[in-house]
Amino acid sequence: MWSEETQREIDYFVCDDEASLLYVVNLGTIPLHLWASRAPTLERPDWCVLDLDPKGAPFEHVVEVALPRGSCAGGSSFPLLVKTSGSSGLHLLIPLAASAPTSSRARWASCWHGASSGGCPRIATIVRQVSQRDGRVYVDYLQNDQAS
Repeated sequence: MWSEETQREIDYFVCDDEASLLYVVNLGTIPLHLWASRAPTLERPDWCVLDLDPKGAPFEHVVEVALPRGSCAGGSSFPLLVKTSGSSGLHLLIPLAASAPTSSRARWASCWHGASSGGCPRIATIVRQVSQRDGRVYVDYLQNDQAS
């Protein structure tokens, strides 16, 4: 697929059978960053993905940011799936059932981020640079601006 951001073709693989899954499992050391939509409907994502990166923050703060009914998420009660990411973070997957276009997903992620970091500014931030996070959890919602 052509990437506007990098101005080059990027090859992706589709894991849609047992042999492909076993191949990926056998790789063992590669964390999978899953596409948020299915191959036939890339423009209609199934998931909104939020990446919580603690680098320098305690894991307890990652959990506090992730709790959907906690003060960080503004008391919201949306469905939520949690997946580990890398060695210490979490991915929050909010199911959309391919009902919203990518642009809506990006706006929704931005709103959720506002509720989470705005509700917990002492433990959550959108500052990407680790040295400027002051020990807070980085909430990355920006990957939702495309079907990535």
